[in-house]
Amino acid sequence: MNIIIYLLLSVLTTALFAVAEPSASLIPEIQVISGHEFVKLMWNSDSESSIDPLTGYSDFEGYRIYKSTDRGITWGNDESDKIYDYNQNFIGWKPSAQFDLSLTFDSTHCIYSNKYFE
Repeated sequence: MNIIIYLLLSVLTTALFAVAEPSASLIPEIQVISGHEFVKLMWNSDSESSIDPLTGYSDFEGYRIYKSTDRGITWGNDESDKIYDYNQNFIGWKPSAQFDLSLTFDSTHCIYSNKYFE
């Protein structure tokens, strides 16, 4: 009897963790204008109003922009742009630019809705 209950609990726990994954924010609509020696990126605020379906929170933190000069094979210039974990496994690239909410907006943003409070 104890073995059957343990297996059932194990399956239920696995099932709960399998469906309880965080989701990415909505993808913003992006416009790109290129010219001589420049690229201008513009995007709407769809990501900023995303609600995480797992937590129910509006937990937007900011934008990261990555640049590739080899059609997406790499997303950095050299070894100094690579990010490694504690075991020295390569896990990603440093962004070319990062835009985070200011301290004021981050601290006044309501995590239960898409509003800012004074």
